[in-house]
Amino acid sequence: MNSYLRKFEECFVSKPWLMFFYICIVFHIVMRSIRELVDVEFYAYGSILLILFFAIPNILIVAKLIQQYRKHRLDHLRSLFKLTLIAHTLAFFPFVCLYSLPSLFDYPIVSNDVAAAFLLTLPIIYLYMLMTRMLFDVDFIVNRFIYHALLAIVPSALMAILGMWVARSGGQNGIEGIRMFLLFYFLLVITLFVKESMDRRVKNKLNGRLDISDSFERFSHKVSRVMKCSDLEKVLEQEINSSLPVLDMAFFDLDIHQTEVMIDKLRMTERAEMASVLRKKMNLLAPGSLLTMSRGICLVIGKRQDSLYILWVDDKANHTRFNPDERNWLSTLANYSAIVYENLYLIEEIIVDLETEIQKHSHAPSWVLRLIFNLSENERRRLASDLHDSALQDQIIWLRRLETTIIDEKMSDGLRAELEQIREGLLDVIHQIRETCNELRPPLLMEMGLTQALEQLFVEAQTRTDYVVNFSTESIDGLLGDEQTLAIYRITQELLRNAAKHARASRVEIAIRLEEGILHYTYSDNGVGMEWSVAEDSFSHMGISGIKERVRSFEGSFDWHSQLGKGLFAVIRLPIRS
Repeated sequence: MNSYLRKFEECFVSKPWLMFFYICIVFHIVMRSIRELVDVEFYAYGSILLILFFAIPNILIVAKLIQQYRKHRLDHLRSLFKLTLIAHTLAFFPFVCLYSLPSLFDYPIVSNDVAAAFLLTLPIIYLYMLMTRMLFDVDFIVNRFIYHALLAIVPSALMAILGMWVARSGGQNGIEGIRMFLLFYFLLVITLFVKESMDRRVKNKLNGRLDISDSFERFSHKVSRVMKCSDLEKVLEQEINSSLPVLDMAFFDLDIHQTEVMIDKLRMTERAEMASVLRKKMNLLAPGSLLTMSRGICLVIGKRQDSLYILWVDDKANHTRFNPDERNWLSTLANYSAIVYENLYLIEEIIVDLETEIQKHSHAPSWVLRLIFNLSENERRRLASDLHDSALQDQIIWLRRLETTIIDEKMSDGLRAELEQIREGLLDVIHQIRETCNELRPPLLMEMGLTQALEQLFVEAQTRTDYVVNFSTESIDGLLGDEQTLAIYRITQELLRNAAKHARASRVEIAIRLEEGILHYTYSDNGVGMEWSVAEDSFSHMGISGIKERVRSFEGSFDWHSQLGKGLFAVIRLPIRS
């Protein structure tokens, strides 16, 4: 044990302890020789001493292993000491506790042959530890054994009682055999029925920290918000790191011509070996496949013609192999990720096709523009939700804690005034976040209707700026589709922003009317205006190009005019899409 632990820079026992164990072994040999060769009166006492000097060192070894296991129960040597502790206990417990010690009272529980057979556990386990690079997952094996041991207690006791009853009752013509079969069969049916309930209540508690159902639920929630392959990689890495003690992981692409994988963590020979194994099986691999390598495992996340997109997961930090539950869990994660990756890949291809189409026609078709604006609105809604659910809520929590501290704690007037200033600053930040959320996701736009939503927008805009908005409209609620309603709202936001930032206007007039299935939107302000030559250069900067593209996405028209000192005038015409 001392020699084996040197490669982990760990000392099991000191030299005095080793000397004590060697003395016990020498004493054991001497007493054994005397027992075999000399027939003297102290033979009986020698037998007792032999048993004691055999039992005491092994009990001390188990105690020392328990001490080391407690010391390393939270680090990477936990599984090693747990395995050796189980090996020593299993090897010596029957001989010491079931044969040697009971023999002192002339009542051994098992024979010495049966007890000695368990000693073979020790050389088998040590030979396995010396020859293998990674141990089997001892926690997984022990927990499964405990689970099945608990499950077997009641049926074993009932079978023993029933067997004794059948044996005493006797019977003729094989009747007792049929009776025992029926009783045991009924008992096993009941046991398997109860097992379903125990699977849910007991098995999950024994399986350690890898809760598969919670993991999949958490992963599916995160992956539903993924927009890029890099985001998918981050989510997958976070999920694996939070559930398994792995040393490292890396994503890489591999095609049929590559001679080594691009993983810096691996040595050159390991890179070449991994690439060779993957190339040989490339035609057989499908997304979600799991392959065990000489170091770590590879998960196939996606496949593009002759190229594989692979996640390499390094060995576990506790020097154990991946158990069946962990392998199934990783394979299922890879399958989930493969579906998302395939969709992201298709989206990338669509975007490339759209860009090619736009380059061919110099202007994007209206349906392409509408698609882009829809994607943009979805992203705005997601960002607003993230801000509201995370940053805003955190700010409110810190504000409440600060207010409680100001009220409850005793402090100097200067410190209280400083904290009050911080409180006012937090309130301003909270207000700004709420305003940003409202701009990103117009509150109750579809529920309130366009007219009421615009009136609310004008009230908020006038509280922040110096201009006055005159708004006139006909009854248009319910006549526009959701996309057009949102488009008019966004156009109005951009025009008001331009009036405050660039035009420095004091009066804004907006009118909306319907005429023969066409919506006419008129805007004017008394801002500083600009020369037409300058306007062309400022076209994009003022946001007017975005308005024009949004209008063109609905096959509408946008005309605008501006002169220096005479403000801005714009007319938008949209065909109604109810």
